[in-house]
Amino acid sequence: MAGVVAVPVMTGGWPGHLLAVEVHLRPVLVELGATVPARGLYVTEPEFATLDASIAKWAESAVPLIRRALPPG
Repeated sequence: MAGVVAVPVMTGGWPGHLLAVEVHLRPVLVELGATVPARGLYVTEPEFATLDASIAKWAESAVPLIRRALPPG
């Protein structure tokens, strides 16, 4: 995955597993060579009903970081 910009995304049934996306998935992506410029997105099953709002809230801070990490063009 060298040269790839990756976004860790996980779903779960309980907010208590929120850190799994950062503690477990992010290191795997980085170890494989990916650049992970923003925090991951973790969405719980109850949030599926308002998924657009959950993604929009995450995107406010994540999208600018991801854009900066992308190659020009």
